[in-house]
Amino acid sequence: ARGPRSFVDVCCGPGYHCIEYARRGALSFALDLSPMMIAYARGKAARAGVAVEFIQGDMRDFSLPEPVDLAFCPMASFPYLLTNDDIISHLRSVARNLVPDGLYVIEAAHPRDVFGTGHSTRKDWEAKRGDTVVQIHWGSDNEAFDPLTQIGVGRVEIEIRRNGHSEKTSFSDPNRYL
Repeated sequence: ARGPRSFVDVCCGPGYHCIEYARRGALSFALDLSPMMIAYARGKAARAGVAVEFIQGDMRDFSLPEPVDLAFCPMASFPYLLTNDDIISHLRSVARNLVPDGLYVIEAAHPRDVFGTGHSTRKDWEAKRGDTVVQIHWGSDNEAFDPLTQIGVGRVEIEIRRNGHSEKTSFSDPNRYL
């Protein structure tokens, strides 16, 4: 059996997966809704010296220049599809962009992270580059969750420290847990 010769990174974010597939010789596409993430990932691909075709678009309805062998939705991005109609539209779009017998892989949260029976992932991260420190806290143990819609709303807090100054921001992060 041969490995995938073409690949789409759905909700590519910083582009780690599409860049790696391009390094391995696959025709590589990357889709993200955020123009800023597309620009960031495009720069990373250029620095890595690999060819990736970046597409700024919605995961619920997208078209690739040609069908691919493998589609991948990384880093628990699938839960951003908040309604059944969103999920159906997305799955139809992925199906239109896969070759016959193509494969779609969804990386999802572990059930214990969703249903409050423990944690399989870290909720706090810290990254340093030079004199800049970024700390991120993702979610809490008592997040709002609606069992009828299956939507949980977490809080993300980010602190950036550099040159003796600190900047904080936070936002709500709704996710559909299936």
